[in-house]
Amino acid sequence: MPQRGRDRHFDAAEPVDDREVSLMTGGFSKLRHGMLPAPEDDPEITDLEAAIEGPPDEVPVRRSDRPDARLNAKKVRGAIVAEAFRRAAPPSLRRAIAAGRPVVSVVQAPSSAWMEAVDEYLSEARVMTIARAGSNKSIDVNQVGNEEVAKCLVAGRSFVGISTDPQRFLPTTLLLSADVTVKLVPPDAKSVRVLLRTLLPPMGRIPSSRIADTSGLDLNDLVSIFRSGSTASDALERLATLAMRRRQSSPHVEGAPILSNAIEFGGAAQIFGLNFVKDVQDWRQGSIQWAEADHGAILHSEPGHGKNFFVNSLALAAGTGLVVAKISDFFAEREGHLGDVVKSLRAVFSRARAEAARFGPSGQRGCLLAFDELDELPSRNRMSRHNADFFSVVVGEMLTSLDSVMSDNESNVGLCVLGMTNRLDAIDPALLRPGRFERTIEIPRPDAAGLANVLRYHLRGTPLEGADLSSAALLLEGISPAEAMEVARLARRAARRAGRPLNVDDLVREGSGPALPQTVLRRIAVHEAGHMVACFATGGKPLSARILNRGHIGGDARLNFEENQVWTLDRLENHIVFLLGGLCAEKVILGSVSTGAGGTQRSDLAICTSLLAAAFTSTPLLGRLVYRCADGEALAMVSRDAALAKQVDDRLKMLERRATGIVMRHAAAVVRIADALVARRYVSGDEAKDLFLGRASVRQPVAAVANNTPRNTP
Repeated sequence: MPQRGRDRHFDAAEPVDDREVSLMTGGFSKLRHGMLPAPEDDPEITDLEAAIEGPPDEVPVRRSDRPDARLNAKKVRGAIVAEAFRRAAPPSLRRAIAAGRPVVSVVQAPSSAWMEAVDEYLSEARVMTIARAGSNKSIDVNQVGNEEVAKCLVAGRSFVGISTDPQRFLPTTLLLSADVTVKLVPPDAKSVRVLLRTLLPPMGRIPSSRIADTSGLDLNDLVSIFRSGSTASDALERLATLAMRRRQSSPHVEGAPILSNAIEFGGAAQIFGLNFVKDVQDWRQGSIQWAEADHGAILHSEPGHGKNFFVNSLALAAGTGLVVAKISDFFAEREGHLGDVVKSLRAVFSRARAEAARFGPSGQRGCLLAFDELDELPSRNRMSRHNADFFSVVVGEMLTSLDSVMSDNESNVGLCVLGMTNRLDAIDPALLRPGRFERTIEIPRPDAAGLANVLRYHLRGTPLEGADLSSAALLLEGISPAEAMEVARLARRAARRAGRPLNVDDLVREGSGPALPQTVLRRIAVHEAGHMVACFATGGKPLSARILNRGHIGGDARLNFEENQVWTLDRLENHIVFLLGGLCAEKVILGSVSTGAGGTQRSDLAICTSLLAAAFTSTPLLGRLVYRCADGEALAMVSRDAALAKQVDDRLKMLERRATGIVMRHAAAVVRIADALVARRYVSGDEAKDLFLGRASVRQPVAAVANNTPRNTP
């Protein structure tokens, strides 16, 4: 007799006991009908093949098996597995079974819990099985068990291999010899209806609308809804509660941003996503094989750039399932013992395969498996020898699982794996090789248009949901999507506490940062207004000016910089005059200068010095033909070469006099633009032009959100 257990090795020389029921006939009769004896022993079912080919939503039930209150977990598991086989086994296999012919098959189970239940189920009928979940690295491999399988097949016995990933864990001989592979899928609404009728007292017609989505529920979750003494209505309520709790603990795909409009993720990510969506649609229609679709990528960015939002948007657009796993959670389970970590990692892949195998209205669902914090799986070339002994096993398991996904075997059809990280340089190089994570995609900080999208998403259900948010987005440009979410939250709270509708000025105020002293605010406003006026006076097109107090106190004036124009001396000097306009405005309007024009390598004076130094040392713009250094090295040369420093300083002073003259001629315009900045912290290029030309007055914010009123605190 076969040895019981999850992984059994059989002696094919053992004679077949004539008293045994035909192995596969009895086994698959049970798989179709529950605990049924051989057909000849059952007076109520006389035509096994007709029963197997019966109506898809009705299950023949013997009188002795009619629903009653005497349920136990084994009976419920058996019924669920039986229904899964009824859905998955092809008619040709059923006919072969009904005819009593030996069959060799492979069963792919959705999870380890399913695998154990299938093994238990088949064992009741004395079907020879080998069940492998990969828990034993020395045995659960393709090279082990092939001789035993061959002996059983030569002896004419039926044989079933069961695994969550057959291609990785079952003997090669069994995989090559299998007549059919049965890919079990968790119950859908129709199967749940059948199970309710089979296991519980009848309740009449059960509409599909009453049956909650079972996505994400494992076998034991489903078993738990069937309880002794319960009705079908009770079970449906339990299923709805389980499904709701699963959704609450799962990624929120339904409300994700619409991918086709989500420019905030950057061009590379959006193009990848839209191509993946098209591939999934073509695959479902049969236009391409899954091997032609993208199988994986790593998303990387600074923290808070929306990698999880992108994954949710991608799953929503493609209509796939989504399984998100944090690498750190694997090490938190059961104190992070190596065996438990590997088991958890395999369970996640199994769950994703089960989700990928589900069918929806448009066909096979497919699934995205996303690993968050992928850098928590450390690079092996940076570990100590002690840590390498542990982590090499874990990284190796991830590599093997990825190889399986990318190999396009039948077990992984419909599965795409994504990694997310804030530290791409910390990822093990082996994970980045072609054939694993196939590409890396950066999600950058959004520009103003993308930031407006982010704000609009977080302002759903408010008066600003469809409003033009460009002014607020331009003010906030440079912050991360996570920071934008916080600004939206603060703005909503400010309006709520003020007892009025939310408006754009709320966003501007909250996004600008804490209130500044009036003297500081005025100086920054004058400085930025000087930049704007100098730009207009030299024929430039400024985009905007703003004042911020987020992380550092200051402001900036942004220029519509034409990248496709070559640098001439006029263009260079006009640009330097624009940069010196802020310093000159402080001197003319306020009577003194501050450190605001200098201090860092990104300051006005640093940029002016660098541009002129490069003009002297690496270009012919100022009449010198000797090439002394690359333009990026010119600033460093100034500190070493006193003669060069004097040449640059003399030229800067000449351009400063020009900028001062512009500010003095347009002092009223400087004041008007500065007043607008003090009032609202932001001025667009068009508004600044009207103020420069005297065609508009300063627009004030609403009184309730005046710039220097106290900010709300949590």
